[in-house]
Amino acid sequence: MPFINVVKESVIGKLKARADTKGSGDPFKTGKRTIQAYKAVYNGKDMPIHFKYSEALNITFLAMLYGFGMPIMYPMAMAIISNQRLCERIQVAYNYRQPPAMDDSLSNSVLTIMKYAPIMLLFNGYWLMDNQ
Repeated sequence: MPFINVVKESVIGKLKARADTKGSGDPFKTGKRTIQAYKAVYNGKDMPIHFKYSEALNITFLAMLYGFGMPIMYPMAMAIISNQRLCERIQVAYNYRQPPAMDDSLSNSVLTIMKYAPIMLLFNGYWLMDNQ
């Protein structure tokens, strides 16, 4: 799904710009009357950083919770997070606006939550190995 979102956002942005120029492709020929309307067409969407963090947390916790019983979860989680990271970098470079300046409170809260993943791995792994 991340690759589909990259293509979808790119195509939608180009179609909006093409519709604004009435097919000419020249960004100086625009149908917009104000700067705000022009910027709304040619700037990208805001970056939804909270969705990105929640997806990474979800994948990590699922891999840690069930990975001991199904070891294929670890390489799958690595592949999924790598694909998402690649697609995010592409979208930040080409489709999204510049991300807002953030402090480290969001990263610290994610790291605080993330420290419970290995504990879940230990408890669930112990239960899986001990349970007949």
